[in-house]
Amino acid sequence: MSTFQDRMLRTIHLYGSSGPSAAMLMTESVLNTAKTPVDATQLLAFGDKLFRDGNVALAEQYYRKAVSILGTSLGPRDRQYLDAMQRVALVCHSLKRYDEEAEILGYLKILTSTP
Repeated sequence: MSTFQDRMLRTIHLYGSSGPSAAMLMTESVLNTAKTPVDATQLLAFGDKLFRDGNVALAEQYYRKAVSILGTSLGPRDRQYLDAMQRVALVCHSLKRYDEEAEILGYLKILTSTP
């Protein structure tokens, strides 16, 4: 198992057993280790769990790191990248950052409407 996967599993375990504060201690380590599209997929999944549990700000960190990885490795028109950007827009909406949400959605519209 890779170093990233080890850290992600420890973070998930801490989040489940000790609550969000323990998971936050591992967040920086996990985010700094993530580098591949597979890592980005795992970041999105854990970000979804954080978002559902109400930890929107931490979920945003995971989503933005996934966007960074996917945009660099797969390109801005890849479906995974677009899905990750939609998640960031949802977080912006949840945090009432409507201007940023509108900017992201406008960018996504341009990406998906041009051939």
